[in-house]
Amino acid sequence: MISIIRKINLIFPQNISHSIIFLYFGLIILTLFEFIGIGSIPILISMMIEQETDMNLFGFSIMNFVNKNSFFENSILMMGSLIIFIFILKAIFLLFFNIFELSLRKKMKLIISQKLVTSYLKKPFIFFINNNTSKLAKNVITEVDQSVTFITSLINISREISIVTALFLIMVYFEPLLAIYVFCLIAVLVAVFLYATDKKLKKIGEKRWNFYGNVFKSVSNIFGGIKDIKIFKRDTLFVENFIKSKKDYEETLQVSEFIRRLPKIILEVFAIFFLVGLTMIFIQFQKNPLDLIPILSLIAVSVIRFIPSFNTIAAEITYIKIYKLAFENVFKEIVESINIKESKNSLLLSENSNNVIEIKNLNFDYEDKKKTIPSIKNLNFHIEKNSMTGIIGKSGAGKSTLINIILGLLSPKSGEIAIKSSEQNTTKNSKKISYVPQDIFLSDDTLKNNIAFGCKEIEIDDDRVNKCIKEAGLSSFLSQNKKEGLDMMIGEKGIKLSGGERQRVGIARALYIQPEILILDEATSSLDNETEKDVMRTILELKSKCSIIIIAHRLSTIENCDNVYFLENGTIKDQGKLNDLLKKYQKLN
Repeated sequence: MISIIRKINLIFPQNISHSIIFLYFGLIILTLFEFIGIGSIPILISMMIEQETDMNLFGFSIMNFVNKNSFFENSILMMGSLIIFIFILKAIFLLFFNIFELSLRKKMKLIISQKLVTSYLKKPFIFFINNNTSKLAKNVITEVDQSVTFITSLINISREISIVTALFLIMVYFEPLLAIYVFCLIAVLVAVFLYATDKKLKKIGEKRWNFYGNVFKSVSNIFGGIKDIKIFKRDTLFVENFIKSKKDYEETLQVSEFIRRLPKIILEVFAIFFLVGLTMIFIQFQKNPLDLIPILSLIAVSVIRFIPSFNTIAAEITYIKIYKLAFENVFKEIVESINIKESKNSLLLSENSNNVIEIKNLNFDYEDKKKTIPSIKNLNFHIEKNSMTGIIGKSGAGKSTLINIILGLLSPKSGEIAIKSSEQNTTKNSKKISYVPQDIFLSDDTLKNNIAFGCKEIEIDDDRVNKCIKEAGLSSFLSQNKKEGLDMMIGEKGIKLSGGERQRVGIARALYIQPEILILDEATSSLDNETEKDVMRTILELKSKCSIIIIAHRLSTIENCDNVYFLENGTIKDQGKLNDLLKKYQKLN
């Protein structure tokens, strides 16, 4: 429990911790209301049976207080009104208490969600290569809720324990032996139930974590591959996979929900047996029924109030055991990011250098669970200023890995990368390096927001957006959509655009940050020949503004490059003009 409190303090800011402490003080007030409210009922019944009866509560004369402060001639009416007033006060307090508790729950969800998303964004790019993004989405969307449920379950248990304590103290005051007997009996029943279900609930918690991840994964596969599913008519398999993972998840929920409801059923049966049995025992001993009414009413009210409290305690313990794994995993993800420092992969070249990039003795390995896979081996090369450089090689040669290292997405095992920038105080080379991939990520947003990617609306420079549109060759497209202009919606993944238009939006986005180095990674491989030629003419015109690196399988893409590097097995096999390389290596044709 202490370790959980420490983890909660690490996750949440001080004001949330103070709110949780304030909540506990509220629980003490709630306990007092329960103590006074329930304790007053047998007193009222005793007064109704025998009006001259005076009852003392810890030396305090109830009858004397009622008679002195009565607004009515009838003391029973005054006592009844007092009880109603107490319960109205309790209801008002509970109303505000619940508002405060729900508001705190909302704040906790937002804070954990923000910290978890931020922690993922801080993680190195290799983390996303090794992890399924659907499971990460599941953590942000679902596991955050379950983590907060885990925390609020701890609070709810504290609340119900406070209420049970108040009820127990009242019963102890009026009937000590009977109170201890009732409390111990119910406590034993709950303890046996919790012990019997402990291992089962822990297994359910682990299964729920895995099965729900599979549900997210199957849904992601369906919507991510919807085009291929429809073309190849493979919907049956995907539906089966979804239903299987959903069935596994729902079965774990069904069992956990059944276990959660079980205490209520058992305790209700016990309460009836106990009350009827106790009444029969009193009658058997030939006690005056009128003398039994106050104590039986106290026991009846207490037991009836005991049942939901013990049921809530059992249910919340069920939630704690099921969702503890979610809380621990979310906490681990958040805390791990605290110690992550952004690695500075590159040095700055001197102003006198004619190169914009120099790489010396570069090495990089991919770490698999079982083995290390070398990708870049002792690689050396340079890129000249305002040049167009091509990088070719078969799949697996290390082209994309090399580009990811230059972009700062991957950290090399060893070696040196030096990048020239006009801003000598620059700490992040990403500010001056831009990138156009084969598959452009386009959000379901306006053309302007997709070009000025990640910028707030108020920060977007419309003149620069229009300039980038012109340089990327999108002017004719924009003139065809004059009505909406920059505010036209391009659809999810740019579905309203053609392939060439999507690539040009990607180029415009890359140009918006005014790069000194522009990298194109198979940026035209999915285009037809004519569209590719148009896009490449646009790219060629950008050569005077920045240095360009092109990765390509299609040789026509790099025919105008000043220099071409031929990669093989993670090393530079050769370099030179494309025509010279084609003569030397027939396999490139």
